[in-house]
Amino acid sequence: MATSLEKSHSKLSNFKLTILILLASLSIPIFIFGWMFTNINEMYGTFIMIFGGILFLLTLIWLSKFKR
Repeated sequence: MATSLEKSHSKLSNFKLTILILLASLSIPIFIFGWMFTNINEMYGTFIMIFGGILFLLTLIWLSKFKR
């Protein structure tokens, strides 16, 4: 039987946390890129900006529910 420390620092738990942090850190530049891209093409820029914002909110929700 694995201890709680072994469970919380398992490879799967660390992988999930790494993916969540990566998504959160990528969503902010995606949002900013979409905001700047609206000067070139308003429709695509708005779509990219909304995608980045939704991705950021989803990763915040997933991080708040993450248990080690």
